[in-house]
Amino acid sequence: MQIINLESGKVAEAYIIDFKEVSLVYARTDIGFIGCGVFDVALLDKFNCPAAKVSAQKGLITSVDDLLEGYVIEVNKTAAKLGIELEMTGIEALELL
Repeated sequence: MQIINLESGKVAEAYIIDFKEVSLVYARTDIGFIGCGVFDVALLDKFNCPAAKVSAQKGLITSVDDLLEGYVIEVNKTAAKLGIELEMTGIEALELL
């Protein structure tokens, strides 16, 4: 786990779970998540949990820095209500959570 101190004063926790050929990289605040391409934001929406999927600037997301510097490519309805939009950086989206 990696702690991320946000400008809003909140704290997020980031995790990397390694599988054989892919890693699940995500960060969470007390209300929602951002995650890499294997993250299912639509499923989280069914539980009214705000979430956004992030794509790396180049290649795959393999680190927390990749996640924070990447761009939002999918936003669930619950996250959109908080102002999270496509093409925001991961850190910008996390700040709204």
